[in-house]
Amino acid sequence: VNQKSGRLCIGATHLLARYAVLGAVKSFATTYPDVDVEITQLNPPSIVEYVAKGLVQFGVSTLPREVPKEVQAFAACKIERWVITPLGHPLTKLKKLHLNDLVKYPIVGDRDFAWGPGVQEQFRRKGIEPKAALKSSSSDLVKGAVTAGLGIAIVQRVDLDRKVDDGLAMMDARHLFPTSQAYIVLRRGEYLRRFAYDCIARIAPRWTEKAIRNSAAERPTTTGWAAL
Repeated sequence: VNQKSGRLCIGATHLLARYAVLGAVKSFATTYPDVDVEITQLNPPSIVEYVAKGLVQFGVSTLPREVPKEVQAFAACKIERWVITPLGHPLTKLKKLHLNDLVKYPIVGDRDFAWGPGVQEQFRRKGIEPKAALKSSSSDLVKGAVTAGLGIAIVQRVDLDRKVDDGLAMMDARHLFPTSQAYIVLRRGEYLRRFAYDCIARIAPRWTEKAIRNSAAERPTTTGWAAL
């Protein structure tokens, strides 16, 4: 089997594709110029489904509540959440954010896609329902809507750049929402060429071909991934 040419299909969420996968693929392409790389942007349930059906060689994603037995998941990186508001917003004057403070204002974004179960669970535990504003899974549109004054948003820290997003106030919300885990998602027993393992290791250096072959799947229990 040719280990230097072929096709590599990766499934990833929008932000992980942008901030975790693209940089790895750039260096990968230099080493493997004859490998065609295709990145498909999907939500976490679709990524797991695509991996299970063999439609992509691997995925990079948080995990949905239901993960089929055909799938293995290997911890790759942590995801922290922050709150963004327009500059001068009343929330920026608080010494510490609380959930009850957030629900006073419309919240922009797609709670099912972007927040993850962990964020929603924090509101449920308090018995409070956030006010919905514009619903969108596009991080650029969410940030634009917040800048325009349509509401506030709960976003992943990796998507914020103080130089670029200078029209936004950014507040650490790690004390409000649990840190999520992103995973390398593989199909159990799937044959991968060496270049696929190489690409995985560029995204998550811990997971070399040898490490993956020697490791049992880090597939969380239901209680484990419900906190993601």
